[in-house]
Amino acid sequence: MNTLTVTALEAGYGNAPVLHDFSVDLPAGTITAVLGANGAGKSTLLKAISGLVPRTAGSVVLDGEDVSALPVEQLMPRGLAHVPEGGGIIRELTVTENLRLGGSWRRGATARRTTELAVAEVLDLFPGLAKRREALGHQLSGGERQMAALGRALVSRPKALLLDEPSLGLAPSVVAQLLAQLAQLRDDTGLTVLLVEQNVGSALAIADSALVVALGRVVARGAASELRGDEAIRHAYLGY
Repeated sequence: MNTLTVTALEAGYGNAPVLHDFSVDLPAGTITAVLGANGAGKSTLLKAISGLVPRTAGSVVLDGEDVSALPVEQLMPRGLAHVPEGGGIIRELTVTENLRLGGSWRRGATARRTTELAVAEVLDLFPGLAKRREALGHQLSGGERQMAALGRALVSRPKALLLDEPSLGLAPSVVAQLLAQLAQLRDDTGLTVLLVEQNVGSALAIADSALVVALGRVVARGAASELRGDEAIRHAYLGY
């Protein structure tokens, strides 16, 4: 069963189209890596799926429901979370306060209890972040900010997670830790992830499948292990 299905998606900025007839299926409990050069349309893909960039054609189906026409604020309650490039945590709030924002859409008598439980789960997942729970956003290192952004998304308890360049600007050891935790989440909770990542080797090491994007189109797709070993694709589109 697919958690997320994107079919014939087209999107762009004003009169400048970026994505062309873009389709991808995300089976439940898998990580799919999106690879390609800068400007290929990878970040636009995530923004178009989550409604931050207008879609001009195509459909987005989440857990069997067509959500193409829904406003962006209705997608997180249905199980779609998006961590943009840079994370975007609020610098004036503490780690705990930033995490609680992931449950801000919840309503009702049990909402606070559910959110607090989810925050506790995230702090258990990221022990280093737990030690900094009272630190303000601007006091965090780059790795801590990225973990806080990922944690905020996880507090919403998503079915599908869109993750954009989580390794950007981070030390290799921090990247390895972050991606290992992402793979563990997939294995332990069945989380479905669409991962845009500049570190091709690291992304393919944890991904189940991958697709290569050029000029807003899918030019190759397959099992991550197959693409990792395809020398022609590596040289033509991935730069290594």
